[in-house]
Amino acid sequence: MNSQGHIFLFQRAQPMLAEYDERGIFLRSIGEGLFTHPHGLRIDDDDNLWTTDDGSHLVLKLSREGRVLLVLGRKGVAAESDWLFNQPTDVAFGKNGEVYVSDGYGNSRVVKFDRDGNFLKSWGKYGTGPGEFNLPHSIAVDKQGNVYVGDRENQRIQIFDAEGNFLKQWTGIGYPYGLFISADQHVWMIDGGYDRIIELDQNGRILGALGEPGHAPGQFAWGHFMAVGKDGKMLRILLIGYLYGITSERKLVEELRMHLAWRWFTGLGFDQEIPHHSTFSKNRHGRFQESKLFEQLFEQIVRQCVEVGLVKGEDLSVDGSFVEANAAKQSRIPREQLAEAAQVHHTMRQYLVELEQQNPVEEPVHEQEQVSTTDPDSTYATKGGTPARLGTTTTTWSIILAV
Repeated sequence: MNSQGHIFLFQRAQPMLAEYDERGIFLRSIGEGLFTHPHGLRIDDDDNLWTTDDGSHLVLKLSREGRVLLVLGRKGVAAESDWLFNQPTDVAFGKNGEVYVSDGYGNSRVVKFDRDGNFLKSWGKYGTGPGEFNLPHSIAVDKQGNVYVGDRENQRIQIFDAEGNFLKQWTGIGYPYGLFISADQHVWMIDGGYDRIIELDQNGRILGALGEPGHAPGQFAWGHFMAVGKDGKMLRILLIGYLYGITSERKLVEELRMHLAWRWFTGLGFDQEIPHHSTFSKNRHGRFQESKLFEQLFEQIVRQCVEVGLVKGEDLSVDGSFVEANAAKQSRIPREQLAEAAQVHHTMRQYLVELEQQNPVEEPVHEQEQVSTTDPDSTYATKGGTPARLGTTTTTWSIILAV
């Protein structure tokens, strides 16, 4: 995320680099033709984009407009020298603008450049000892200038000073796929081996973890990197809602008040006020109602599954369900008489409105001239040639995929 809160997605499908606004609405694609096999993306304090491409062996610095400002490495050349990489994985920035590159899948080292891309030094080799690496996969720098390297296959984080001198290592933490250092200098780590997010304090002590293996809400599959905006608490609260399938912001806030692990994850202390549920509703409806982000993600997932042969098929299916009402023809009366004669106090629609009262988004409902006193929302409907009955219909759209 950049200083405006815009979200940048770097992926191995077209468009490889895309920008979305803070509401999740697609804005543009960037750098068409520049990338071969995207791996890592970082954004510096000036909102420049830094990409690592383990297919072309390049690190690129792009301006906000997407213009190439700096090239480190040579496209298509895999080597180990002062200016060549072998499948670089990530990039980080020092206190004085230094650039650190974790290099990576082919090499086992860290390379340091000045702000203009001039080589300064490198350190590391393949191995398991201090200062040795088995796939340096991610890199980050704290406010003291110390360099944190996610030594993925050695299941540790190694910490060096700005000159590459070994300081210490944290072990027993899992597989460090992605690293992010927050303002409080805690290290957030994507553990792609155990499919979780963990938080570590400045001494490497695990403070908590979130997630488990799988593809359901609250689960991860080989998570690689993470980004946190300025309002980290808001984003983390929304993330909990998405991961655990909590669609009601009111319920999300209620759960957050009682769930200690979730309060820890969001960074909310016991003396801190939880945002009002309407704040989340406004973000949800404002940011995503008109956005096609989730539609694009769904289509991309289906496209990739088809490409690798997991599924096939091109048909669209429309299906519907019929829920028979607790009503009979004899119970129907003119609508204006409902208030006096109805045998229910709340209709189904009134109940649903109460659940999302803070910001309802509903389609206009056609009002019948006659309604049932026991189920005013029921209508006459038929399915599959059966006789018409009073009930409620639902519609489901799905893509037919043959495994």
